Amino acid sequence: TVLITSSINSGSNCHEYMYRFIRNIRYGLGFTFIELVLVVAIIGVLIGVSIPNLKVKYYDIQLHTGSRRMQAFMNYLSHRSIAQGEAICLTIDKERNEYSAGIKAQENSFKTQHLPRYIAIESDKDQICFYPDGKITEVDIKLSIAAGAGIFLTTKGVLGGVKIRE
Repeated sequence: TVLITSSINSGSNCHEYMYRFIRNIRYGLGFTFIELVLVVAIIGVLIGVSIPNLKVKYYDIQLHTGSRRMQAFMNYLSHRSIAQGEAICLTIDKERNEYSAGIKAQENSFKTQHLPRYIAIESDKDQICFYPDGKITEVDIKLSIAAGAGIFLTTKGVLGGVKIRE
């Protein structure tokens, strides 16, 4: 019997709540136009302030993602060169904002990666070679965005791999 009375009481509370809600709407006890305009204005200001910060954070995340992808790709080329017993070269095209890999003895590339247009790539060498004995052409590559933040990828001679530093 306790459960029955509690469900009856909750049902009557629901009807009472609905009755008050409808009465408030009918007699104009809702929000005024000025209150609604103020809430919309505050939300607009908050969005206007947060969008530039989100844009900078988005570019920063893309820069870190691009550098990690390039590092993984270069490490893959190093391992592939050792496994195949052939020299593989990574060619950096600064104007097209991309880098491609191919076997040194052949002209064509087997894989090309593109960077987003707002990420600039700078390098002291346009071609990095990975040799079957584990040697890598020593180079410093800088990936940067217009805001000035940059990430460096560095290769270290024999079996040093590719390191990222900020």
